[in-house]
Amino acid sequence: MKDISLIIPAHDEQESLAPLVHETRRCYERLGIDGEIVIVDDGSTDKTSKIVEKLCGEGPDVKSIRFPEKTGKTNALRAGFHLASGRVIAIVDADLQYDLAELPLLYNPILSGRYDLVNGYRIRRQDSIIRRAPSLIYNRLNRWVFHVNTRDANSGFKAMKSEAFASIEPFLRKDYHRYLVSVGGYLGYRILEVPITHFPRSTGRSKYSCPTRIITGFLDMLRVRWLLRGYQSSVTKS
Repeated sequence: MKDISLIIPAHDEQESLAPLVHETRRCYERLGIDGEIVIVDDGSTDKTSKIVEKLCGEGPDVKSIRFPEKTGKTNALRAGFHLASGRVIAIVDADLQYDLAELPLLYNPILSGRYDLVNGYRIRRQDSIIRRAPSLIYNRLNRWVFHVNTRDANSGFKAMKSEAFASIEPFLRKDYHRYLVSVGGYLGYRILEVPITHFPRSTGRSKYSCPTRIITGFLDMLRVRWLLRGYQSSVTKS
């Protein structure tokens, strides 16, 4: 079993994927840990699949799975988890907006045994107002619905124990990846948020920019909360 598995969901990220993998390898080497990288090519239409094939050929530390059509980030993460063998599962977006040198900020609190899930919150988010404004509303609603004190629940850089992800996974349906932290908190896992750096996107283009998603997002919150209440009720009865 590996110390850590970094899952990278990727859709049309031909320019950013190789630099991200190489930086992750350097990070593992600096930390002195036995880590692996799991790339999920979610129906890319550019040269991502060829780049992934080349990266996998560079060493056994890179695994991959490819979907012929786009299935969404939630499904990509679930597929990556089932391919991963790490005691700790880390997740990062493939857009180079996160600093892999900060991985110890997420990994070390879990290694210490004090926390089960560590979420990176972007202290100076480098996105357009079209993305930041709905996210601000979403995070406030998220705290209200789930009673989890998080500032950046949908951050693309987080880590958790493998068993925590396994417990959360049954509640993950389409687009529910944004509730990973909320569900984990509701299930009783110990959560920590740490400040992380966020860079402007320098390659590719954003896949999440529709302000109306806050409406569907709120409805999804209520559905997730309903699922969790049903689970809690069944556990109480048993």
